[in-house]
Amino acid sequence: VGHFVAWFEPAHRVVERTAEFFVERFPSMRWSIFTPDGCAQWDGGELRLTPGIERHQVPADADSLEYLWRTYYAGTFNPARLNRTAMLAEMPARYWKNLPESSLIAELTRDAPARVSAMIAQTFAPPATLPDDLEARESLPPTAPPVVEQGWHPVYDPGWRASRERADAVRPRFGAPLQLGSCAVSIGVAGWTDPTLLADGVFYPREARSPEDRLRYYASQLSMVEVDATYYAMPSEETSRRWVDRTPGHFTFDVKAHALLTGHPTSPARLPPWLREDLPIRLRAARNVYTHHFSREVIDEVWRRYLGALSPLREAGKLGAIMLQYPRWFTPTRESATLLNDARERLGDWPASVELRYGDWLSDRLAPRTFRLLRSLSFGYVAVDGPPGMESSMPPTMEMTTADLAIIRLHGRRVSTWEAKNDIVTERYRYLYEGEQLEAWLPEIRRASLQLPRVHLIFNHNFANYATTNAVEMGERILNSL
Repeated sequence: VGHFVAWFEPAHRVVERTAEFFVERFPSMRWSIFTPDGCAQWDGGELRLTPGIERHQVPADADSLEYLWRTYYAGTFNPARLNRTAMLAEMPARYWKNLPESSLIAELTRDAPARVSAMIAQTFAPPATLPDDLEARESLPPTAPPVVEQGWHPVYDPGWRASRERADAVRPRFGAPLQLGSCAVSIGVAGWTDPTLLADGVFYPREARSPEDRLRYYASQLSMVEVDATYYAMPSEETSRRWVDRTPGHFTFDVKAHALLTGHPTSPARLPPWLREDLPIRLRAARNVYTHHFSREVIDEVWRRYLGALSPLREAGKLGAIMLQYPRWFTPTRESATLLNDARERLGDWPASVELRYGDWLSDRLAPRTFRLLRSLSFGYVAVDGPPGMESSMPPTMEMTTADLAIIRLHGRRVSTWEAKNDIVTERYRYLYEGEQLEAWLPEIRRASLQLPRVHLIFNHNFANYATTNAVEMGERILNSL
């Protein structure tokens, strides 16, 4: 029989006066109401009034199902009916901290206008054939809804058309690695299911509707992909098997490490129950948590389960590298070196690469030490092409720190939005490389191909088809350079 538990901080001593109401309202349930001034507990037959307790004294398993409630709350939240006045009338904001769904309210209310715009766009969007009509935009109403990250529609942002025309001009496609001597150069993008990439007519043919169809089509166009979803959620062995089955033998997956494994914040709501329950109760409804909030034994288990989930990729020879992307505050210190050592210890002999996002790692004084450290740990260094002149900017330096793989990761160069807090995240990546910018990397690719058996080129500017277009254009330039 379930035991329902509630924690609250009322402005007045009301537990004794209201307890009988809850007995009459929920006579067949076992429940406890905890407050700092007094508690009421009902076992189905007897009501007990006990002294108050603090929140940290609430039994550890009291809110083990709150993640289900938050999932339900987020799924049923209707942005078109948002009314903060009514919300405050029902429950003043000073009490929100005690609600399981409170960690979601700020994000849901902030995103409500964009979600409403998306609903309007989907409701009033022209027929599916309209994106192929070059004069379609002229027939749209003058106040067409804005582009939003979810519900984005290509009709309202025609920049993808020129990008698709550039991609269509490139033949053949690069569904197999390019051979530069004895080196296999694989080209791909970071993720194949970005909402703006899935929009009708942008990249996938209309018949590619299922996840299987999309991955099979993607693998016919490009020879590798970087899996970014594993940064946000723990992967599963079953999903890895499906990826293996849906791609040709030469196809490669580089897989991004989960946020907890590289010191990034993550929302407790995105964690599996076994992991979330290791958190102190006060943090289970927090906006974000970090690695240090968990016991070392639990983080060991995160690593074990993460690697176990990727084992089908490794066994099939389709795992390129686990990509450890560290945050901007991961600076060149002894502590950071210790964390890199710790990561290698947990990884064992799994192939892995490191992307750094703080320029001092490659200063004139520290660059040799950085590369020596990565070599000693068998970590590949991820060369970065991104917006210049910022704290997180890295010089476009290519360095081979392992004997088998070099990675170049291209983020686009949109300076104005790179470190900004964008309401629409994809705005950060709205950038299409021009030919000379791609060609600037050809000498480094050639140099790496003379030393290593594999090179991966990953385009991470995920906006519409910009990354896929630049990927096939880079393949064309490599072929023309032979």
